[in-house]
Amino acid sequence: MGIFSRNKSKKKQTNKKEKKGNKIEKEKEKEKEKGKEKEKGKQKEKENKIENSKKELIFFESICMGNREKVQRMIQKKPSLIYSITPEGYTSLMKAIIFEDIAMIQLLITSGVDPKTKTKGNSALIFACKIGNNEIINILLQLDRSIYETNQGESAFSICEKKGNPTISEFLSQQMFK
Repeated sequence: MGIFSRNKSKKKQTNKKEKKGNKIEKEKEKEKEKGKEKEKGKQKEKENKIENSKKELIFFESICMGNREKVQRMIQKKPSLIYSITPEGYTSLMKAIIFEDIAMIQLLITSGVDPKTKTKGNSALIFACKIGNNEIINILLQLDRSIYETNQGESAFSICEKKGNPTISEFLSQQMFK
């Protein structure tokens, strides 16, 4: 083997090393790009969560303010808002019950709110019994006859009894034997 052959062999080895180095560099670049894309995805996800939180806040605020038109528009744009729960554990229906807003309650029900949804053990019916509004309780009983359901051992009936609400207690008692 001559000098010329050895140089060719060294060049081939050098070229192989360079190619291998280039491959490694390209793989590193690809990994960096994947990392950047992943970061962009995480950032976008974070932005979406913030945006959704803002919408939920405005939604609950509109319920509390009795702004039915705005609530209805928001539900039309984003129907999943009706399933939102406040950080305190209230559903949209429970918020309307707190403010004893019959029209808002009916709007939420016709929009698809599930009155049986429980948070912290309370359904809308149990929550309404704790509030003690006869009209709201009657509306909810038309939708959900689960008067036997309990929250920490208390039924809707027993809650109304404790609240000293004889009209609803009597009504619930009649429902129990139907």
